[in-house]
Amino acid sequence: MKSNEFYCVSCKDKVVCSAKDIRVAKLKNGKPALKSKCKCGCNLTKFIKASSVAKYKSKFKSRKRSVKKSKKRSS
Repeated sequence: MKSNEFYCVSCKDKVVCSAKDIRVAKLKNGKPALKSKCKCGCNLTKFIKASSVAKYKSKFKSRKRSVKKSKKRSS
């Protein structure tokens, strides 16, 4: 499969995503992956090698994980 092709489990078909919709993400276990959305709304994930992360970061946007801050109630 090419770098912009994903397999959707829901549609059971290959999905071609545009480069602007694909993100480079680091998963909870530390492994790098490409992430996107299918037209059916399903999340698409493709695992990549750690040695090729720099290549994909230049090709696609990297996704920074945002940490939600909890609001403290003042009493």
